[in-house]
Amino acid sequence: MPNKKAQDTRMAILRAARRLFLDKGYSATSMRQIAHKARVTQSLIHHHFGSKQLLWQAVKQSMLAAYFDAQHRLLAKQETSLDVLRASIIAYFRYFQQHPELVRLLTWTILEKGQQGGHLEEKDVFQLGIDRLIQAQKQGIVRSDVQAQSILIGFMSLVQNYFLTKGVHYCGQDTPLVREEDDALDERYLADILRFFIDGVKNRAGEGGNICGT
Repeated sequence: MPNKKAQDTRMAILRAARRLFLDKGYSATSMRQIAHKARVTQSLIHHHFGSKQLLWQAVKQSMLAAYFDAQHRLLAKQETSLDVLRASIIAYFRYFQQHPELVRLLTWTILEKGQQGGHLEEKDVFQLGIDRLIQAQKQGIVRSDVQAQSILIGFMSLVQNYFLTKGVHYCGQDTPLVREEDDALDERYLADILRFFIDGVKNRAGEGGNICGT
């Protein structure tokens, strides 16, 4: 088991890397900069993380670990229903809502076109979501004329785009939405996407879940 000094050093590196990656992006952040900010040598970074790409993945994991764990528990349930899909959307939305720095992480990931490399657990959760949707399609719960992958990407995009563009679309305009507090606006948007997204993917001939309320 790592000793306290080694754990402290690892955490200092993670904190420094997280701040720099969020501020400057992956490509513009060097190992030298991370070492300077963490007040360690570059050799110590390599010792604890191996490479900049692996350090990026460790930072991403530290920011998303709780979300991955929650989605694994949710999607590992035996039953397949619209309620599971609805709960998955809510969990994704809440995590962005409670962790605003994820917007910067996502922005850099998009701008740099995945140069940082994929994350295994992220891919596992994504695939698990697709598998559950395919299962729901086979059971007649979710419409089968739309690819499961498109459904999953669709709800992720609805959530991501809201938090990415919220400051643009809802600021400086003379609309009732602008006068709402952030929390009220979030709840209103979440309720709306649950209504039209869940209603849009459910199989009209199958059994529908309760799609109202949050």
